[in-house]
Amino acid sequence: MNFLNIQSLEKVVVDDAICGMAQKLKKGIIVNEETVAHDAMKKVGPGGRYLNLRHTLDWARKEQFLPRSVVDRQSIEAWKAKGSRDSVGNAAEVVDKLLREHTPEPLPSDTEKRLDDAMNEMMKRRGI
Repeated sequence: MNFLNIQSLEKVVVDDAICGMAQKLKKGIIVNEETVAHDAMKKVGPGGRYLNLRHTLDWARKEQFLPRSVVDRQSIEAWKAKGSRDSVGNAAEVVDKLLREHTPEPLPSDTEKRLDDAMNEMMKRRGI
């Protein structure tokens, strides 16, 4: 296969989500007095709800990895009801939004010059 023919902006977005999940997995799960939350368990009790506790909210923000909307975390029924769009379709929506709304920060001038110099040198070697 021609390498360039299998690339797309959607693939880059999906790859970004996969890399983020892998990085989160590599970090592991923090297990200590704070994260085990014995006090929260005592407060809630068996069969209680943890979702409305401040502790749960704080740690969910720190520990939960939520990739862009590429990965659909709905139930299968909800996913089907919304049209069964796959990750590539979700990534296409992310790409459209990024292209429409994102304004990249300019490179520092010394970095831009070094890149231009490297490109010019490469083109010179190829006789371009």
